[in-house]
Amino acid sequence: MFSEDDQLASQPIPQSDNSKDSVPHNSNQAQSWLLGVIICVVRTTKRYIKNIPVRLHNRYLRYVTQRKRLPKRTTRNKAYILVGYTSKKYVDRKFQSIKLQLLLRRILVILIIVLVIIITYNWLDPFKNSSEYKQMFGIEDMNDLNQEDPFNISNGTDSQIIIESTNG
Repeated sequence: MFSEDDQLASQPIPQSDNSKDSVPHNSNQAQSWLLGVIICVVRTTKRYIKNIPVRLHNRYLRYVTQRKRLPKRTTRNKAYILVGYTSKKYVDRKFQSIKLQLLLRRILVILIIVLVIIITYNWLDPFKNSSEYKQMFGIEDMNDLNQEDPFNISNGTDSQIIIESTNG
């Protein structure tokens, strides 16, 4: 029933005087200890490999039963299953509260964006303090800007600019 290797692995290893070391010092004892470790590793590896198809089959069956329990989806919306002590009223209340929170969040984001736009407009409004800007640039009137303009017609002289082309 048992092979010779299993009998060697099942024999107790005699403890030496120094019980801190688990590996024996004698060469024959070291070989039998090493053989026992190798047999243990081979046995567990064989058991792991032998159980792989069973675990895969069980995983597939679990997946199939979970899919069968789910309600059929007719739309792309998620379908929920009532589990435990939950009632439909509770789920509807929860769904409505989530929907209301999303609506409030959108409204708050829009309000924040509008407030930021209003604050930046008030901060950067160039017409609010036009007297300060006139003082900074030294301009009293808009006509002061174009006094030195050679193309200005409103300064009283009727100077016209004539453009001639030379064909050469």
